[in-house]
Parts: sequence; structure tokens; C-alpha cells
Amino acid sequence: MTREQARQTIRQRYADFLTPAKEKGTYICPLCGNGTGTDGDGMAINRKDPERVHLKCFKCGFYGDIIDLLKQSRGLGDAEAFAAAREELGLTVDGTEEAGLVVRQAAQITEEPETDFTSYFQQMNANLDGAGEYLSSRGISLETARRFMLGYDMRYKAGGDTWRALIIPTSRTSFVARNTDRNAEKNARYRKTGKISLFNLKALQNAEKRPVFITEGELDALSIIEAGGLACALGSTANAGKLAAYLKDNPTESTLLLALDNDEAGRKATADLEEKLAGQHFATVDIYGDSKDANEELTRDPEGLRAAIRAEEAKHKPGAAMILSFLQTISGRQYEPAETGLAPLDSLLCGGFLRQSLIMLGAAPGMGKSFFAQQLFEGMAQKGHNVLYFNLEMSREQMLARSFARIARVRENATMAAIDILQGYKWTQAQRETVERTAAAYISEIAPHIAYNPGGSTADLDEILSQMNAAAERAKEAGIEAPLVVIDYLHLLRGSGREDVQTTVKRAVDAFKGYAMRYNSIVFCILAFNRESNKGGKVTQESGRDSSAIEYSGDLMLGLNFAAVEENTDSELAEKVREAAQTEGDKLGQTAYKLKVLKNRLQGIRGSIDLSFYGKYGLFLPKVDGPSQMRIVDADLPFAGKRL
Repeated sequence: MTREQARQTIRQRYADFLTPAKEKGTYICPLCGNGTGTDGDGMAINRKDPERVHLKCFKCGFYGDIIDLLKQSRGLGDAEAFAAAREELGLTVDGTEEAGLVVRQAAQITEEPETDFTSYFQQMNANLDGAGEYLSSRGISLETARRFMLGYDMRYKAGGDTWRALIIPTSRTSFVARNTDRNAEKNARYRKTGKISLFNLKALQNAEKRPVFITEGELDALSIIEAGGLACALGSTANAGKLAAYLKDNPTESTLLLALDNDEAGRKATADLEEKLAGQHFATVDIYGDSKDANEELTRDPEGLRAAIRAEEAKHKPGAAMILSFLQTISGRQYEPAETGLAPLDSLLCGGFLRQSLIMLGAAPGMGKSFFAQQLFEGMAQKGHNVLYFNLEMSREQMLARSFARIARVRENATMAAIDILQGYKWTQAQRETVERTAAAYISEIAPHIAYNPGGSTADLDEILSQMNAAAERAKEAGIEAPLVVIDYLHLLRGSGREDVQTTVKRAVDAFKGYAMRYNSIVFCILAFNRESNKGGKVTQESGRDSSAIEYSGDLMLGLNFAAVEENTDSELAEKVREAAQTEGDKLGQTAYKLKVLKNRLQGIRGSIDLSFYGKYGLFLPKVDGPSQMRIVDADLPFAGKRL
């Protein structure tokens, strides 16, 4: 056949080079691994042009025919990719009828189910002594080769050529054939048969939890095994996605030691693998010295390779791996506190809220808990943190009206309460302009990062957990931080069936703590105080209603109370003191509060800060003396001082 006929045949037989994905009619992308996940997405086939079938990967953006894909996935030029595809399909470019017969025969073979090569492997393994000289030149012993069922085929058919080939099984239905002629042309050195699996994946599940080296080629993995280590091979730099997909379904407790080829292609593949293995315990290691790969180093300096392997294994044994992983994690910014924007609180907490924390805020009814949470988390949203805020008592409109009243007071010294914001039909022109400016500021600075009651108002715990987890997974897929979550408030959650409140609270606390840990996030819960605490007046760690689960699971517990109540020494007068404090606050327009740190699991710091609460506007400010009060706004509120 002509070269053009051969190209068209190769394009039409794209399936011979690809692995089907879960979704019918799609294939796993060898460049990025798309199609290996549970959703079944993969490379799509565009058959609009019957002369040139195109493949499209919506994940990595590849678009082209199978020859283009072979060029990218194998790092070949156009001529090399065409020649490799032609030889793997057994096509000859000579225009004879015999060539056409070869094509038809090959097509019949590929339509059959996957071939079980077990019998072939056994036959070739019996001939392994014939490859002894080749293996010895590569530093591989016959003993190691036999452990992995390697074989020797003296008449291996590679297209129109016959090789003396080392047969390396990669699964029951796939293998790699390596030409034992060290002088063979680059495109005649190895062939893959079947849907290639990664080599020696069982090493990842070793009982000793020893570190496992990840190499490019099968001979490199065998070289590390020969030198005393454990290894598995990708088989190609394009198979990083296959390894990541395998580990997603088959997690390992071993540390992965990335030891790909010491060249530019290997470095690029390592960077790709590091990205795809996010969440796994891994380290990139240099054990080849001046050599290109493990096999070259084994033949050049076998003792040096053995020593390097032992040294890396010692560093990454299970206990050591835990410490190294810890050091690697804390050297970054993963545990950088998230500033709340309330300077005295951030100072008391050594910078702000820590990730992986479940934070509880309690107070008596009507103390402004929701106002406080809104102010903190809208400020955090303005700093770029994504926030999901679930208020189980109020609509989205009511929540936003309270926010607008507070922000308008801070930005423009406006005097509109939340009820005024909601009654647009009564606004004066000046009020309308104030609300419009406030809305513009909110849209620009806060709204892009906060969602109130996503999915609609609900108090159902399972629905809320579903919303949280879905948002976190979307964020993970997009490569951004999972949203911070506010639950306002804990005791209004509804459980399933006949579940009582205490059981629902315990289940919720466990689930929220799990979310914070799993997604490296923060969950902030507002909770109700028990009657005994309300009667006694002062807030303590035991003040939370149904508090056993709350006391033990919360990482940071905050209590909000009237300063006068906290400073009162006679608990019997608590209610009178509370009433007097509220009355005085109503007269002055501000009430003196204390925010207490009742429990701080990681910092061990307790204490309190003094606040002034402007109830009409839902605004908390650090307490200072009279005339200085409003002058500190710009310094202490994250959305302040930004005039339009």
C-alpha cells in the first residue's frame, strides 16, 4: 500500500493503540489519564471526516489523529510515530496485494477479545537462559528475571522484522518485547502488546510498607529490585495518570519515591507526576548520580546504586516518612492562620483561625451571635476565602439586609437599620444612593466569595453536608481551597427519621470536624447555651446545650456575653445585671461585650477581648474610649476605608 493508504489505515485503527474508558465509545487519554476516573469521561472520537478520524480530550485539550497522539505520548517525531504505528499494526508500504493481506489479517486479530498470554509467557520463560548474556550486560540476574516471569523469544515478529527479544510481562494480557540487539535502531528497540499495565504494581501493597521507587522503564524497575529496593514502572512518561488512577482506587501506605529518568523528559514527567499525586506520600529522589536512569547506574556503579537506595529507604521508612511528610507540610503555608479581620481576636489567637478546625461560638439568645459571625466571615470573604454560610432561621434577603446596614454604617456613617434596608419603597433619594453604593461595594469586594444558604434554605443535616462536600470537591478539581463553612446555628439542624436532637448534634459535629480535616478547611458553628448557663450568667466550656460532643470535638470554643455579667460576682443577680446592661446599651446605642476563648486545643491560649456592639447596625468593634471609637474603624474592619 502507499504511504497515504497506510496513514489512513492507522487513523481508522486508533482503537488498537488506546484503552477503552468506562463510558462506551471513549478512550483513556495517554497524555493526562482522562477516563480513568469513576465518571467515565475520556477521549471522544470525531468521525465527521472519514478520511481523518480525530480524537479530542476535554481535560488536557489534545485534538488530532492517532499519529499526532503517538507523537506527543511517546516523544517521537512525525516520521518516527508513523513508522512505529505502521510496524505495530504490521503494515508494509510497498503497494502489493500481500501488504493488503497483512492489514486484513491484523484487523481480524484486533477484533478478538484480549489475549491471555500466560501459556506464551511460560514457554518463553523456559528459554530465559538464552537471554542470560543480554541480562548480564544490563546488570540483571537470571534469578531476578525469573521472579517476574521474564522470557526470551528468539523469533519475535515485529512487523516485517524478526527479533531476539526479552519478553517482560506487565499483566496476564500484556507484555513488552525488548530487542536484545543493543545496536538496533531507536524505533526498533521495543514493542508493546495488549493494553499495557504498569509494571509490578503489587509492590505498592507490600506488607512491610517499604518505600517504593517509581521509574519510567521496566528495566529500570528491575535494576532497583536487583539492587535491593522495591520498584514499579510507568512504562512511559505519559502514564502518570494511570498511576494516579490506580492509587485512587488502591491506596498505599508506602511512600512513593519518584526516580524517573535523569533528563529533560524525565524532569517534565516528574513535575506532572507530582501534580497528579497530590495527597499521596511521595518524594522526588536523586539516586542515579551522573547516569541517565537506574539501569545505566546499575551497570556503571552497582554499589553506589545500592547505597543510594538504602539511604533513601532509611529516610522514608514508615516512621521517618511520617515525620518527613509532616516537615514537608508545615514548611508551606497550609497552616497559616486565616485572619478574622478583628484585630484583638487575631492577636489573641496568634494570627486568626487555624485550618482543620471546628470552631464553636456560644451565647445566650439575642446576643448577636449571627451578627458577629456575618461580620467575621464577610471580612474573610473579602480577603479571598470562599465561604458557605448556612443560616437556618433567616432568608438570604434578611441576612443581606443586616450586612448592608453594618457596611453602610462603617463606610458612610449611615443610620439605616436592616428593616430600613428591606423597605426600599420608603427610601429617600439619599438612602437609595447609600444602598446602591453599598451594593456596588458588596458586589465588588465580598459577593464573589460568599454564598448564603446555597441550594435554598434548609435545616436538613444531610442536605447541608451534601452541599458542603460537593462544593469542596468542585474546589479541589479547580485547584483552589475548599470553602470555609458557617452553621447558624447547630441546634436547629434536623436529622433523619426519628433521630433526637442530641444524636443529630453529635452526628453533625463529627461530620463537620471530618470536613475540616479532609478538606483542610474551617467549620464555624453557632450554638445555643443551656438553661443553667443562662441562669448563672457567665459562659464556660460546659455552657453548650447537649454539650458532651461539642466540648470534646470543638478545637476552638468562643463565648459571647455582656461585660457586666462576666464581671458580676453574684450569680443570683445575673438576670438583673443582664437587663441593666441591655437597658444601658439601648440608651447609648452600644453595649459592652466580652468575647471569651473558652478552649483552644492547639494553642493552649485562653483569654478575652472587650468589644462594643452597635445593635441597630449589627456592628462589633474593639472597645476603646468614647471619641476614639469610630476612628479605629478603618484599622479594624477589613471592608472599611474603601470609599467608592
